[in-house]
Amino acid sequence: MKSFGKVPYERYGLYVGTATNEQERQQRHDEVVENSRREMQRILVGTPEGQPFFFVFGSINVHRPYTPDSGKELWGIEPDSLKGLIPKFLPDVHDVRRDFSDYLGEVLALDLMLGVMLEELEASGNSTIPSLFSLVTMAFLESHAGRRTAMTLRRRCRYLFDGPKVFPPADGLTILSASWTLGQRFWNLQGARHPLAWTAAVSFLSF
Repeated sequence: MKSFGKVPYERYGLYVGTATNEQERQQRHDEVVENSRREMQRILVGTPEGQPFFFVFGSINVHRPYTPDSGKELWGIEPDSLKGLIPKFLPDVHDVRRDFSDYLGEVLALDLMLGVMLEELEASGNSTIPSLFSLVTMAFLESHAGRRTAMTLRRRCRYLFDGPKVFPPADGLTILSASWTLGQRFWNLQGARHPLAWTAAVSFLSF
């Protein structure tokens, strides 16, 4: 069985944005993309065929510090193009828009990294085995409760689920939800009995 060992992780803006020239910037960009691909390959080759697996990719891209103006220079996000789009609980001034531009750049970097991982899942099948992409349930969580993120976005977190089973409309839910309740939901998806310690968790799959 092929082994990839530990795959390096670089925070996009801090790594790519501090390159000294365009050639080095492109090289670092390619490294981030390739490392993301290798991370998913590492999981796939390390999991016996037909065996379920659980994988967590915990990115800290959006945590401070940022490379100043990396949102503009790496992703073309002009700070003042965000005028009128800044969350209402923040002052819509140039310095905030500039900071938010860098934050959104890191969101785009995360989207790039996840996209490469999903490509590997889609390419994992063959003529006799379906792609794992069609079998995998994915949960995307954002956590903006700490002071290290771009803005004070606490209590404004969202979950995004996707998978082979149908989910009810999430925007109609009013139940209190937290990341630790995800275990309950994954057990529900598998039709398995969950540990008694999780009985306090409410799964929205029952709604």
